Amino acid sequence: AFTSIYSTYLRPLYNYGRKFSKNTAFIEDCIQDLFVELWKNKNQLGPANSVKYYLYKSLRRKIFRALQHENKHLPEVLTEE
Repeated sequence: AFTSIYSTYLRPLYNYGRKFSKNTAFIEDCIQDLFVELWKNKNQLGPANSVKYYLYKSLRRKIFRALQHENKHLPEVLTEE
């Protein structure tokens, strides 16, 4: 079942992720991390009304958290006037 979900939603999740970032490797990493976490926590997951919307929401949350984390670690640029 897990393989079927992965193969069914990989491309749609990728296309959805591209709305938030054009960095292909970043989006692929987020999707990979999402499925690794799902696999690790498979015994703790409850039923979902819609697998598609659960995955979309989870990916969006993962992307935003990764972007926030990335922005916190960017060096501050000082501008002189």
